[in-house]
Amino acid sequence: MRAAIIIRTAFVFYFLLIIFSGYGQSVYHVSSSGNDGNNGLSAATAFKSIDKVNSLTLNPGDEILFNSGDVFRGQLNIRQSGAAGKPIIIGAYGSGAKPVLNGSVIVNKWTNKGRNIWEADCPQCKDSVTGVYFNHYSLPLGRYPNSNAPRKGYLKIAHHQGSTQFTGEDAGGRNWTGGEAVIRTNDWIIDKLPISGQAGNTYNLQAKASYEIRDNWGYFIQDHPGTLDQEGEWYYDRANKKLLIYMAGRDPNNFTIEATAFSRCINIYASNIRVEGIHISQALNIGVYGRNSSGLTIADCDFTNMGEDAIVLNGAGQGILIKGNLIEHVNNDGIYVTGYADYTCEGNTLKSIGVHEGRGKNNNGQYMGMEYIYAGGAGNTVIRHNELDSIGYIGIDFNSANITVEQNVISNFDLVKNDGGAIDTYNGKNHTSRSNQKIESNIIYNAKGANAGTPDIFTGAMGIYLDAGSENIEIKNNTIFNCTGSGIYLHGSNNIVVDGNVSYGNNIQFSMADDDQDGYDTKSNKIANNTFLGQNDEQVDEKLMHHNSKPGDETSFAGTVFNANAKSVRLKQQNRRNTGTLFEFNRTDKPKTVKLSGLYKDGSGNVYRDEVILKPYSSIVLVKSD
Repeated sequence: MRAAIIIRTAFVFYFLLIIFSGYGQSVYHVSSSGNDGNNGLSAATAFKSIDKVNSLTLNPGDEILFNSGDVFRGQLNIRQSGAAGKPIIIGAYGSGAKPVLNGSVIVNKWTNKGRNIWEADCPQCKDSVTGVYFNHYSLPLGRYPNSNAPRKGYLKIAHHQGSTQFTGEDAGGRNWTGGEAVIRTNDWIIDKLPISGQAGNTYNLQAKASYEIRDNWGYFIQDHPGTLDQEGEWYYDRANKKLLIYMAGRDPNNFTIEATAFSRCINIYASNIRVEGIHISQALNIGVYGRNSSGLTIADCDFTNMGEDAIVLNGAGQGILIKGNLIEHVNNDGIYVTGYADYTCEGNTLKSIGVHEGRGKNNNGQYMGMEYIYAGGAGNTVIRHNELDSIGYIGIDFNSANITVEQNVISNFDLVKNDGGAIDTYNGKNHTSRSNQKIESNIIYNAKGANAGTPDIFTGAMGIYLDAGSENIEIKNNTIFNCTGSGIYLHGSNNIVVDGNVSYGNNIQFSMADDDQDGYDTKSNKIANNTFLGQNDEQVDEKLMHHNSKPGDETSFAGTVFNANAKSVRLKQQNRRNTGTLFEFNRTDKPKTVKLSGLYKDGSGNVYRDEVILKPYSSIVLVKSD
């Protein structure tokens, strides 16, 4: 009897183990030709809508697969968590283009209102619209003056009252109340502020600017029907939920016109989630948003035409992987992550991020490729093998200990703001102790700088920029060229190692300065074995503004090649005469062979003949030998 009970108990236990080990591991299919009355458990019985998926109670190991080539409009909400080794997967099935999760609605039934202005109702639009698309291409928000006007479309502020009122130039004789004033209050800020009233050329603002408004700085007007005078410009009448477009010679009824309507394409309040192989497009605010989402992976996805940001993760957690994604045509930030340890961001391509003034967000930061913030001690973050091209402000911004930024390629940045770097960090106000920060083997070039809307010609776009309070950072084996500011800039930074870098053909190759605003001296730094060379007499090799430091705080420049080093004078002089100088760089993860015609020397006197082999993510400056 006892044996029978034991056998029955074991059988029941085994049966329950089988049931619960596979509990909830369902694969749901979603197709534009499906039906929400189906069970979704096969391609033949697929669901049709995101709303149906949102009604499911998901379990660890479940998969939500969208049919390749289809478009699904709405906001996908994930509120149940997976488990370690059993993530909930959001992915694709079938062959063809990646399925699209789209945050916009189609706007049709356009009426010609005269003067090339077309109008249509948008009942599904919210209080704002952040993007309008013509056959999936982004259209410009109307502005006055247009960007091709003198001073690149900025008017000048004559005088101001605090942060809520200013008097400017004649703005076309219109009353712009209800529109937005886009204002530059310093090099790194572009604010857009609702105009609550206007008397003559004096404007009252509904909200405060991030910094006090400044005389002789610039502004323009947007988000007003009176701005529409160029092809494709649009305006959204939020009170009546109507969209207006300027279109001459074409009928918008013959094209697909879309407007952002859903705040997020994927909204995640859960952990152990994997998003892979999805095209995410046209969100009102954010492509993928996660909060307290440990164990989140976003891989092999395309993000296009984001109204504000592509990826935003905040709250707290760990174990984040963002890998192999394409992110392009984003109005504000590409990737913003704060509060997460053990974060890896690798192999992503970011293009055209934050490149339109007035389309990003207000205040500090914004218009950036990547931003990572972690106040805790762990960090353990790696940002590597990413390519960033055409960025409005900073390429990669970090505020964390225990981080490595390596083997990234960053080009064409600081396109709409100044005073930023391809790789940038700041630790001034609310300073925290940080260590184990490494910036290694990155390729950085073509820092532009943007002085439109400013009263001066300053275009301070840096390659690597360590701002106030930065400390305990290694900058090694990076290549920086063609920057309008400094290739490497230490501003109020201490205990920095700058070793083995090539800074070539920048306005200034290397510079240091104490920080007066936050009160940080630049001291106790070691600069060694670098090549700092300008291409002409106007480009400065080094600039030291080291006026506050005390005896014992000196910086060492051992082995560095620049004008202060006698063995580099010959290299520098030949370089500036442009006689036989060769600069080569390798932006790939494989060795690169460069063929040579004759003998060449580097700044340390090493001789090269026939060829030179560049390691991945490296560079060299050579001069033909006599």
